[in-house]
Amino acid sequence: MKQTDVSCGDNGKLSGRQIFCLLVLFVSGSIGTVGGGGGGRDIWLLMLLSGAAAAPVYWLYLRLARARETPQDCFQAAFGRWAGGALRLLLGLAAVLTAAIDIRLFISFTTATALPYTPRILMAALIGGALYMLLRSGTEVLARVAAPAFVLVAGMLTLSFFASLPQLDWGAVLPVAERGAQPPLSVSFMRGTFVPFLESFFAVMVLVPLYNRPSGTVRPIFAAALFAGAFLALTLMKNTMLLGFPAVSQYFFPSYTAASVVTVGDFFERQELLAAAPFLLCELVKAGLCLTYAGQALRVRGRRGAAPALCIAASGLTLLGRGGMAESIEPLRLYGAWIALPLLGVPAITLLALRLRKKTR
Repeated sequence: MKQTDVSCGDNGKLSGRQIFCLLVLFVSGSIGTVGGGGGGRDIWLLMLLSGAAAAPVYWLYLRLARARETPQDCFQAAFGRWAGGALRLLLGLAAVLTAAIDIRLFISFTTATALPYTPRILMAALIGGALYMLLRSGTEVLARVAAPAFVLVAGMLTLSFFASLPQLDWGAVLPVAERGAQPPLSVSFMRGTFVPFLESFFAVMVLVPLYNRPSGTVRPIFAAALFAGAFLALTLMKNTMLLGFPAVSQYFFPSYTAASVVTVGDFFERQELLAAAPFLLCELVKAGLCLTYAGQALRVRGRRGAAPALCIAASGLTLLGRGGMAESIEPLRLYGAWIALPLLGVPAITLLALRLRKKTR
């Protein structure tokens, strides 16, 4: 039977290990750009704190995903047909925008590092085609390759870390909080260390209903937040120690640049691959889960042509605007400032409204 809808293959159930791996890959989609474009010396510590602070946020997402049999129904149950439908539409559009940003970063990365003369429209078409195949396969198929992909990503980044040990300058990450506590915390929100955990709203809403042990979803989700925070913190620390501060903050892709300066003899060369491959793989997983959520929120599930339409919309948004990498990164700061409203404010208000309605009844 031919599969045509956005979530084909979602009739199965996912294990806790698969959900853990998918969430870690989702958050790690930002590994290529976090710490670049003006980050502080202690951004590695902010990433570690962001992973710990994500635990209560994930608890909020988890409660909302369990509030109704279908997570998307919770908005209309809380605010009525029209207001709830508008909020659901807003979050669906936010998911498409998030996927578009990930695709644009994917394109900008490949343009800056490997294919400088390839037209952007061609790269957008290729990535859109890959996402289309991912959506047609469904979340269950994606979950089957989550564990091998997680091992690959974690293994390559760990190998990169150990290969760089002889060249690390441990004094580059000190002193901690040299500008006080308030400035780093504001940078954390504005420039991305906490934003990837907020974006996990899309992944949690897609994955939780598919868990094969609904009563035990807390463990893999919280473990993913803590692991991703610690793992990415080590990566950011390595980048700072290799490139030095403030030089590390001047690169748009610090992980890739840091890998390029590591030398381990003539045999073990071109370590950029150890940073590039995980970044590109995680970006595809992240964009795929965002578009899967968008298909559910926009109520196009089961409709013919829904998957290609979502991929075309996300890829088309990446073609807007002109300029190079600097012009691509600059809007991300504005995105990091406002994305907290739909991904933190709306779920919190929705869960509160559901509680009030339940008490009223």
